[in-house]
Amino acid sequence: PTGDCSEGLNNASFPADSATSNFRSVYAVETSDGSALSCINNAKKNTDVLQMKFLEGLQIQPNQTSKDYYYFIAEQERAEFRKGPILAASINGNATIWRYRHHVYYIVEDSFKINDQSVKVPVLRRKRLTTNQNMRTESVMEGVENMHFVFGLDTTNNSRVDTYKSINQMTNSDWENRRGILTVQVFLLVRSLLPDSNLKLKNQTYTLGEDASKKELSFNDNFRRAVFTTTIRLNNVGANLWRI
Repeated sequence: PTGDCSEGLNNASFPADSATSNFRSVYAVETSDGSALSCINNAKKNTDVLQMKFLEGLQIQPNQTSKDYYYFIAEQERAEFRKGPILAASINGNATIWRYRHHVYYIVEDSFKINDQSVKVPVLRRKRLTTNQNMRTESVMEGVENMHFVFGLDTTNNSRVDTYKSINQMTNSDWENRRGILTVQVFLLVRSLLPDSNLKLKNQTYTLGEDASKKELSFNDNFRRAVFTTTIRLNNVGANLWRI
């Protein structure tokens, strides 16, 4: 696709021909100059960018496919990515069809007019793979000021998390180990769109993460902020890894 998001070996929207490394379904970087993954040039500096490639969980039939999506066709010993629609006569009778997605999440600073004031607001954005507009850019939520990801890894092949790593600790082999990344801890710092003149406590420090690579962010302004965190378990990894 034009304007595809990719970094490193075998990390574009689709697997590379004759690749020498595994296709990366999960990947993240921290921006230093606003650019990331060869498709973003306006990200907020020192924020994390998350790339996800996945299949929707509902298996569909050929007559439910359309030209608006890419699909993953799975058979016992082979698999194929294909743009819809998928004709039933063109696939094996035992094949299964799944809608395929490629999303990238990042933060930008955008200008808004609120109460006749021009203000800069941090915005969580997404780039999404489409069949007609390639990587489409969409706003997800205003007010997301920073985000941080910590990955739970299985390094002993027992399908249990035994190591946690931030982006700067992850290696190429970590990203390419399709069995290894079992969970993602997400930390979001969200702030109000406008300052609150009634806020008395101006010196604020917020911590994103709990490991040695945690982010500690300090502010001296009148914006109200809150940290939200959750842990997401990834499907079809570890002992449940799909084998094609």
